[in-house]
Amino acid sequence: MIGGIQRKMVDLMVDSGAECTVCGPNDFPEFPVVRDGPEVKLHAADGRALKWYGRKSVSFEAHGERLSVEFNVVDVTGPSYRSRR
Repeated sequence: MIGGIQRKMVDLMVDSGAECTVCGPNDFPEFPVVRDGPEVKLHAADGRALKWYGRKSVSFEAHGERLSVEFNVVDVTGPSYRSRR
């Protein structure tokens, strides 16, 4: 358990060309969506606009390390992490 949340495996795509780190509205349902700050305007690889729902701050454990990642919640089918170049 991390912060009272049950552990589970999650597929997370790493994308060095992404504008930011994103997840879908149904990803990580145990973490709340927060609408703070201005709306973020994002686009899919095909150029279409993505609806922005807010942000989720999600805690992970990967290879024994605890991480917290802020996701922009948009209309995508799975989480994608923007890697730093």
